[in-house]
Amino acid sequence: MVTVLTLYVVANYFLFRTDTTEKDFMRSVSGVFVTAAISRGNASGMNGATPATVAGGIAMSSVPMQWREKIKFRRQHVKDVCRKFNLSYSLDGRDPNFMNRIAGSLGNLLVVEKSKFAFCYVPKIANTNWKRTLLALAGALSANDIRRVQAKDVHYDLAAKYIKPLNQYSVADRKHILENYKTAMFFRNPLERLLSVFRNKIENKPYEHPEILSLVGNYVMSRFLGLKPGFPIRIERQKEKILGQMPSGETFEADLKNIPDLFPNIDIRFDEFLRYIIEHPSKINSHWAPPYTACFPCQIDYDFIGSFDTLAEDAENILRILNADPGLKFPQEAEGKLRTVSLMQDYYHNISKSTLAQLQQQYRIDIEMSNFTDIL
Repeated sequence: MVTVLTLYVVANYFLFRTDTTEKDFMRSVSGVFVTAAISRGNASGMNGATPATVAGGIAMSSVPMQWREKIKFRRQHVKDVCRKFNLSYSLDGRDPNFMNRIAGSLGNLLVVEKSKFAFCYVPKIANTNWKRTLLALAGALSANDIRRVQAKDVHYDLAAKYIKPLNQYSVADRKHILENYKTAMFFRNPLERLLSVFRNKIENKPYEHPEILSLVGNYVMSRFLGLKPGFPIRIERQKEKILGQMPSGETFEADLKNIPDLFPNIDIRFDEFLRYIIEHPSKINSHWAPPYTACFPCQIDYDFIGSFDTLAEDAENILRILNADPGLKFPQEAEGKLRTVSLMQDYYHNISKSTLAQLQQQYRIDIEMSNFTDIL
């Protein structure tokens, strides 16, 4: 396992690789073959749009040809996985009432009417930076402000005020948006994403995310430490404070800075976090729920399927196609910050084979959609 994982971390891997990898695919369509396909008008893969124009008449030639082919490959790959797992229910196909049934679950699709764009956000897949970008597209932030606005202002104030989720539109408007707006969603290696959740929400900044700390903390106390649960059993997170209920039944209200006084001082290990996820499949949190359960790619024909590995490239090209202000740049991670992928070996090398096998089974559809068949 360690050898494979070392290769996985060291390699400049692609998000989509199975028997036919994205890299192999890009090689196969390079040169004259790509040119020939473009000339026949079959290479855009953009919901029926021609290679010449998309989204308000913006020239598709404004983005690299290889990137267009990469998106085409990803879209087809996701469709293939949907068929494999019998998840392919088109909006107008076998289940015509699908949109009505899941209307309340379409809150992750954020609509920017000004740009005729709907983006499905997934926590821990550049969620905050994409919301910053959507706010700029909506005119709520300037290109300069996009880097300065704090995450809590984005999530608790600005996004709710300026960006409307798809589930708040009428059925007719939802259908119109999905048929006429450009749509996008992103995938990420699920095991890398789990590590990102652990480091960001538990290990490094636990009291900024008390709802996750409580879920896992009470499990660790009873399952591994033989102690009674000491974390809140219910938490409502607000911008500057939390409301909750302790195991004793006592309710409380506390500022975020006072949370350490309420919570037990215990360390939660990565393997314990993974065991919680495996043993509580029905208590799945949005931060580790597979993207296909939030974005419905088997039902919604997304124009752009992005990869966390090629986030900067994908975001740049999507913004170009949307005719965004040239000064608007997708926010990048701070220089010197360790990427989660570079830490995969450090955290996973002591995880048991049985735990890894259970994770791979639990995330098998996500893994295939992300095309990481040899993920560890």
